Amino acid sequence: MIPAVPRPAIPLWCIDDSSEHQSTAEATVALMPRFSFAGYIDAEEAIEAYARSARLSLADLPRIVLMDFYLGEVRGDAVTATLRELQPATSRLTIVGYSSVAAGSERIIAAGGDIVVRKHRDGEGRNPSLLRFLQDVLSAEPP
Repeated sequence: MIPAVPRPAIPLWCIDDSSEHQSTAEATVALMPRFSFAGYIDAEEAIEAYARSARLSLADLPRIVLMDFYLGEVRGDAVTATLRELQPATSRLTIVGYSSVAAGSERIIAAGGDIVVRKHRDGEGRNPSLLRFLQDVLSAEPP
């Protein structure tokens, strides 16, 4: 019998300038061992990391980005548009509108985002809407 080869983790980035929202997303992703989590408080740092990975190592690119709208001096719709411009043709990227403000998530979608996931936190410090989204992602993955 040939042993099963473990599948690589699905990289998920959270671009959000709130450490509270970062920790909620990270705690939620931790429930799903098929995902790896990287958090970026600074949107410019995330753009630089994405550009570097697009040039040097496609394997390091995220498959999912949780995108907040209000990111200090930068807005999530502008970051979304930049990531789409940098995205290699062969990469798969789902950008999630992940703002506390519905209009912000809608602007992320208009700039090239794919889906909106409600940003909230339950009593255990996790986001049940994000958890459902991640479960849906896994159910769509090939066996």
